[in-house]
Amino acid sequence: MSDIKLNYAKLIFIFIVVISIWPLLKDPSAWIFLHNVDLVFHEAGHFILMFFGEAVHILGGTIIQLAVPITCAVAFYLRKDFYSVGIMLMWLGESIIYTSVYMGDAVKRVLPLLGGNTDGHDFYNFFPMFGILDYTDSIALVTKIIGYLIILGGFIFAFINIFDKGKEENLEDILLKS
Repeated sequence: MSDIKLNYAKLIFIFIVVISIWPLLKDPSAWIFLHNVDLVFHEAGHFILMFFGEAVHILGGTIIQLAVPITCAVAFYLRKDFYSVGIMLMWLGESIIYTSVYMGDAVKRVLPLLGGNTDGHDFYNFFPMFGILDYTDSIALVTKIIGYLIILGGFIFAFINIFDKGKEENLEDILLKS
């Protein structure tokens, strides 16, 4: 018979994640620490994808910014670490909400950008390519809702996986398996 034990470290960490993204949940335009991480991947994405045409170069930041938590979630899923998949989904949802705020700024262009040039606003340049600049608010709203739903799903997925199933292996057991 396998024991099911609550992993207190996982429980504490999930609440640290929730507390750290709480300001964003209350106000999507709030700046939280995780946005700094997103920004690094976002800017790297422009550089990484700059050789794949103008549209991909413009969206490259957002593509890589979202691809990183997705890739991490897939890696954890393949390892059957479902708790970590949930945490990565929460990161993905946060990043999508962050993107929705950026999308929503496409017309007004009041958000501070690196370098200060608002003409370099990704979505101000991308949306007109497809004639959808007039739909900025709707696109941003749908994107934000998707982000909230992914955070909720990630929280639920992580929370139901805060239990350790089976007996804990000690170092001797692990070495004997080798």
